[in-house]
Amino acid sequence: MKVGLYSISCSGVWFNDRPALTVEEFIDIAKKYGYEGVEIDLKRPHGSPIDLDSKRCAEIRAYAEKQGLPICAVAANNNFAMPIPELIENELLMVREQIRVAKELGAPVLRLFAAWRGIVMREGIATYEVTRTPEYYGALKYQQFQTILACFRECVKWAEEAGVVLALQNHEPIIKTYEDMLEFVRLVDSPYFKCCFDAPCLGWNEKVQSDEYIWKATHDVGAL
Repeated sequence: MKVGLYSISCSGVWFNDRPALTVEEFIDIAKKYGYEGVEIDLKRPHGSPIDLDSKRCAEIRAYAEKQGLPICAVAANNNFAMPIPELIENELLMVREQIRVAKELGAPVLRLFAAWRGIVMREGIATYEVTRTPEYYGALKYQQFQTILACFRECVKWAEEAGVVLALQNHEPIIKTYEDMLEFVRLVDSPYFKCCFDAPCLGWNEKVQSDEYIWKATHDVGAL
């Protein structure tokens, strides 16, 4: 296991006293503080497929290799819970492009969400005030589940072709527990669709953050 730094911390989302770091500056910070790898968030300013053509991917990959840091993973911020077909197609297209970016960066893993509420930028810093309660246009839970599952099954075909593993994070909304994550992974049933187990996201109370609960969750996830 490698301890890596996730680029969201350097993207200017959570601070506004200086500009966001460039990808190269982020990699430098990771090296400076002794991290063993990096995870690049695949949205602006660091990794949006809009900006990362093959040439730019090659530049970032070469820089990380020069600094001796593997790009262990890249991260999507997808939302597959919407009932509107055009929005789902937009999300699928983004993930397909992110799989391309992962391959060209040499990243073996693309982290996925089932859904994501998003953020709003106000005065140069992120807030959840507007998006704290996600809007799914009245979609039923069953409809959301089936839509998300269908999207995962479509994405995993592209991932297999690219040799990239998709890793589903147990992250709200929609996914409330690690069992929810496991259910999706077992239903997709592909070696290219795995778990991204996030212990803090097990929940925010003493029971689910206890050593016993985390040990059980880790055991249940196992090699998935």
